[in-house]
Amino acid sequence: MKNNFYLLLSDYNQEKIINLNSQKYVIGRHSSCDILLQKQFISRWHCTLILNKDRHENYFYSIWDGVPMRDTSTQGIYINSRRVYKAVLNSGDIITFSENQIYPQAIFNVESGIEEEEHQTQGVNLLEERMRIAVAGFGDDFDEEAVRPTLSRK
Repeated sequence: MKNNFYLLLSDYNQEKIINLNSQKYVIGRHSSCDILLQKQFISRWHCTLILNKDRHENYFYSIWDGVPMRDTSTQGIYINSRRVYKAVLNSGDIITFSENQIYPQAIFNVESGIEEEEHQTQGVNLLEERMRIAVAGFGDDFDEEAVRPTLSRK
């Protein structure tokens, strides 16, 4: 299935749509980042988006605090107001970059070819499978309980 992924970045009066079509995006304030956020509270390499593929040939993005297998950000990342270290992103998720700052924020969206009914029948099992795929190869120190709240949303 062909999915179109994008972020709607909001910063007070400004909005920008970023089409996601690469395998990896680093978000932060360092000039080497793919998506630059020029706020003092944003870490140099604040978070990473990684494109993954499940066994049904469906693509999805996961988000990591900081850079995988390196440091995490100082302020953390929040998905729908809940702090996460790694999570599978779902369409409509609101990403914030600090507990105390509303802006900038990003809204993750997917325009998908998968039928809504088919997506609902796959349910949480598909999300758990996707999380296992997203963390494969990043070592045995993965804490599944740290991301479980993002897997149980409906």
